[in-house]
This record gives sequence, C-alpha cells and structure tokens, in this order.
Amino acid sequence: MQTLLSITAPIIYILIMLFSAWIGFLSSNSNRHQRRGVNLTPIIAILAGLATCPLVAVLIQLGHLSLPSIQITFPFICVTLGIGFVVGLIYIWSANLVLGNEATISLFVLGSVGGSAICLYFYFFQSEVQELLISSAWGFLFGVLVYMVLKGGPGSALSNLHRK
Repeated sequence: MQTLLSITAPIIYILIMLFSAWIGFLSSNSNRHQRRGVNLTPIIAILAGLATCPLVAVLIQLGHLSLPSIQITFPFICVTLGIGFVVGLIYIWSANLVLGNEATISLFVLGSVGGSAICLYFYFFQSEVQELLISSAWGFLFGVLVYMVLKGGPGSALSNLHRK
C-alpha cells in the first residue's frame, strides 16, 4: 500500500502539467483561427515552466539551503490535505476564469507547469518532504474533483474551453 501511495504523487503532478499544457494548446488553436500564423506563446510558457525547476534547484544548491526535517504527524497531514484542497479549488477555478486572455493563459500555464516540476524535483530528490508532497497532491486532486462535482462535471466546469 505504501508503494502505491508513493507513486500517486508524481502521477498527480504529471497530470497537472499535462492539463496545463492541454489548456495552453487549446488556447493556441482557438487563437490561430482568429489570426494567421503559428502561436508559440503556450509552448514557450510550458518550456519556461519546465525551466524554473532546474533554476530553483540551482538557487537552492548555490545558497546552501537545506530543507528541515519535518515531523509528519496526523494533524500536519490534515493541514497539508486542507491546503492542497484549497489550492486545487483555486487552481481549477482560475483555469476556468483565465480562459480568453492569451497572456493570462500563458502565465497560468507557466506557473502550474513550473510548480508541478518543482514539486516533482523535491519529491524525488528531497526525501524529507515526500509525505508532505503526497498529502498535498491528494488534497489538490480532491479539491479539483470537488469543484468539478459542484459545477456538474468536467464539461460544465470547463465550459469556456468548449466555447473556444
């Protein structure tokens, strides 16, 4: 069970990156119909988000910052689940909100891809925070799913995507 739980966090973070890339590519396709030419902005935003991960890792190594060892207790896991839940709700709400403005979509894609890549880096290379990242990933996923349930499913929750 522990092995199954430990592989779920990377899967959730990869799904966040794929969903963000999907939003970026959908926005570039909808903008392509409005004007001629290739829109590289979402692709550049994805690459910039991926580039933030090594940049953060290098800055941490140069600054000799070390992550403190965190005592994982049940209340701490509940707090991180709650924080992940709120972040998940805000993430999917803001994804629905930003659709329509190309610059905002690119910033959203850059931030979510970069944040997920950084979480994956710390998950694999900093064992002190693995439990924290597992519980926050599950809270995030739960927040996204609750938002979609409240909005009537993924089609209704992301109705702006279908209108484009």
